[in-house]
Amino acid sequence: MPPPMLAAIAALKLPWKVRDPNTGIVFLLCPPGSCTIGSSSDEEGHKDDETHIICNIKHPFYLAATVTTQSQWERVMGSNPSVHVGAALPVENVSVDACRAFTRACGPNFRFPHEVEWEYACRAGSDTPFSHAKYLDADVVNYNGRHPYRDGPHGPDRRQTVPAGSMPANAWGFHEMHGNVWEWCEAAATRVALANADGEAGIPTVMRGGSWANHAHNCRSASRITRASDYSRKTAGFRMARGI
Repeated sequence: MPPPMLAAIAALKLPWKVRDPNTGIVFLLCPPGSCTIGSSSDEEGHKDDETHIICNIKHPFYLAATVTTQSQWERVMGSNPSVHVGAALPVENVSVDACRAFTRACGPNFRFPHEVEWEYACRAGSDTPFSHAKYLDADVVNYNGRHPYRDGPHGPDRRQTVPAGSMPANAWGFHEMHGNVWEWCEAAATRVALANADGEAGIPTVMRGGSWANHAHNCRSASRITRASDYSRKTAGFRMARGI
């Protein structure tokens, strides 16, 4: 972890990593800081709702180190909606409504991440299209490797999810923020306005990060799609946030 991040965490005098005893979800601390979200117009894959915005994260928050797994979901909800079944695989085929029910069942301190928080943690201080590089390597990101980014290397198309936490973490310790499953987040108001201009009416949530089925450009740090709250697919999951 970069020294400035270590210093910021130490200044908070809070544990960097905490584990919720009821769900088993591991959370990592994100300190306050500044982040430029979105992408420049010359970034391949750039869309109109990705214009650069300088954001100030004023309050620390905890974000899960991985997406919610099927075993964690079953422990709370007693059922498993996933198409690709496996205890350590991400829970998928879940709508916003179902994810909200899960967070309520976990307790009052649990919530969706805001997409600004999500991108702040995903970028982990980077300003490249992906948190670790300008290209994607299918050995470290689960995406459709037949469609790489620009002239990057081709790789496998696994055609399904991989276990949460099985791919290398970014500089801040978060796993699979690119690829594997799209992650539901609360939408930034400015981004919703841009989406509305394109005909998507009043959607308060977005999906971030891309999935195992997507081309590389969909898995960029800035990539986002809007969907209705009852949307559920085998490519859609979510990552929990927790208040302090």
